[in-house]
Amino acid sequence: MVKPASRAPRRIALAVVLAMVTVAVPALAYKTDRSGKNLAGRNFSRQNLFSVTFRGANLVGANLTYTVMDKVTFEGANLQRAKLIGAKLRPDRVGHRRVGRRVEKRTIKARPVSFKGADGRRARFIRAHLPGSNFHGARLGHANFSDARLGKSRFRGADLAGAVLKSADLSRCNFYGATLAHATLEGANLRGANLYGANLGSASLKGADLRGASLVGADLRNADLCRVKCDEATNTSGAKINGARCQASFVRYCR
Repeated sequence: MVKPASRAPRRIALAVVLAMVTVAVPALAYKTDRSGKNLAGRNFSRQNLFSVTFRGANLVGANLTYTVMDKVTFEGANLQRAKLIGAKLRPDRVGHRRVGRRVEKRTIKARPVSFKGADGRRARFIRAHLPGSNFHGARLGHANFSDARLGKSRFRGADLAGAVLKSADLSRCNFYGATLAHATLEGANLRGANLYGANLGSASLKGADLRGASLVGADLRNADLCRVKCDEATNTSGAKINGARCQASFVRYCR
């Protein structure tokens, strides 16, 4: 009598396939409320975060590297020393809707991330792609935004003292009344940015692009203004530049 083939090899193969799928497909957090939770040091790396609320949560040292976000809120959260390296907004996608008997295509845009009032001191946003984010009133002292893409984001009243924004895309960002003292903005793209009344004292703007930017009433005392790019749309009315490096060329080309 011939014995039936053992099912053990098939079970092992299935387990291997399931393990591969588990590794390949990032976890999805969908419409989750984690407000006020203690998530210090938690690992969210490479997760898809959709409509997740971290309002007031403790995320000190949390790992959010390469997460994909859509409508995520970190308002009032503690993100000190958190890692958001390579975190990005979900790309636009094409959806469909039925209109009568017709099916129409439509573009579904991701909703920006909110860090309003968050404490992100010494957090790392290196190479993050989070355009349109809200950093209103956030504490971001010594945070690292090197090579980040944050176009059209709002930093109104935010504290970025000592922050590193080297080669970051900050085009059309709103820094109204923000503190950027001792910050590093070398090679940053600040085209069309609003720096009205911002404190840039002792900041390094070497090689920064200020074309179309508003620096009305900004404090640029002791800042490094060498090789900054300006045009006729750059507005520096009332800006203080006492003690700034390359002051003469700044006055010649940017005022």
